Amino acid sequence: MTISEDLEHVLHRAFVGAREAGHSILTPEHLALEMILEPEVATFLERCGTDLVAVESRLRAYLEKVESVSDDKLETVPTATFQRLMNVAIERTERDHREHVMLRDVFLALLDERKTIASSAIVEAIRDTASFEQLRTFRADQEGRGAT
Repeated sequence: MTISEDLEHVLHRAFVGAREAGHSILTPEHLALEMILEPEVATFLERCGTDLVAVESRLRAYLEKVESVSDDKLETVPTATFQRLMNVAIERTERDHREHVMLRDVFLALLDERKTIASSAIVEAIRDTASFEQLRTFRADQEGRGAT
């Protein structure tokens, strides 16, 4: 199993962002901040009337509260929640009999992880919840039929 190129880029940017901020942990919020910059995710959220500026602002405010360490040998490691999101995305990929974990797999796992600031920031900024659920259901149906 491999990860798609766009997901690889998002994961890399999230890791680099956490490290540059002096964070010893890589959180779902680091990931969400990078995901909303991706055209696929941004387009999906915009179609649901999501206030992306509000989402970004809330994520940045949360990340500013994460303890920073000024150490050249800083090791940034994923939190248990971050790892769980990735595992859920991998399971989804396996269930759909696909070889590549896609950005949308991780995005949907993130949205379903309701106990995170990342999920709350996104879900609470969605203005058209009916469209959101409709788009989400449509995506799941398409994936279930083998579309990628």
